[in-house]
Amino acid sequence: MTEINLDDYAITIMLLLKNNWSLTGDFASSNMVFNTRFYDENIIAPQIAVRTLGSDASPPIDMGAEEATYPDNKFLSFDILVRPKQDSNSSLGWSKNALYQIRKESERILRSGSLLVVPSGLETGSIFVQLLGWNRRDDLRKRPPLLHIIGRVQITRFIQPS
Repeated sequence: MTEINLDDYAITIMLLLKNNWSLTGDFASSNMVFNTRFYDENIIAPQIAVRTLGSDASPPIDMGAEEATYPDNKFLSFDILVRPKQDSNSSLGWSKNALYQIRKESERILRSGSLLVVPSGLETGSIFVQLLGWNRRDDLRKRPPLLHIIGRVQITRFIQPS
C-alpha cells in the first residue's frame, strides 16, 4: 500500500508507479527515470514525468450522508518520453514498442491504483484515481526523434466538512 501525501499528489503517483513497476529488461524500474519535472534532454533513458495541473473546487454533492459531501479533484499530467537507440536501424520501431509497453504498464498500475492508495490522516473520505485519456506528442523532426505521449489523471477525494 502507498500512503498518499495530500499536499503533493504528483510525488505519490510517481512513487506508486515506481514501486509497483513490473517490466523487466530495458524497461525495468532501474532503467527508467521517474520524476516530477519536465523532460530532461540530457537523459537518454525512457522517462515518466508526473506533474500537477491544479485542482477543481466542486460544488457539494450529497451521497446519502447527513452532511454535504464535497469532491476534491486534483489533475495530473502524466508524460512518457522515449528516445530511439542510436545503434540500430530498427530503433524507431523499438521506441514505438517501448512507448506502448510503458503506457500499458502505467495504465495497469493506475487502474489498480485506487486500491493501492491509502489516505493518511483521514478518518473519513475515499480517494479514487481515474485515467482520463492519452494524447500523442511525438517530435520526429528532432535528431534523434522524441516519442512522447501525455496522459491525464484525475484524483478525486470525497470529504465531509468538520
